[in-house]
Amino acid sequence: MFSYLNTQPIRVGDAVFYPMNLNPATGVANVAVILTGVLFVVFLLNIRACFYLNKWFGCISLILWLLPGLLSTLG
Repeated sequence: MFSYLNTQPIRVGDAVFYPMNLNPATGVANVAVILTGVLFVVFLLNIRACFYLNKWFGCISLILWLLPGLLSTLG
């Protein structure tokens, strides 16, 4: 089994076949989708918790969550 896992990818024409479907592009895409979902849930829970504490805490938390995206947009 270990020799099958450690074999090199096989190229047939333009397609590359990985042993046991270990395609890195598919793995990275799956991890990105999962992390985006997790961060979205954490974002919603954090904003709700901060607004539960106080209106000012909620506004500050919302600004802190949005600040990296806004700064990146502004360059």
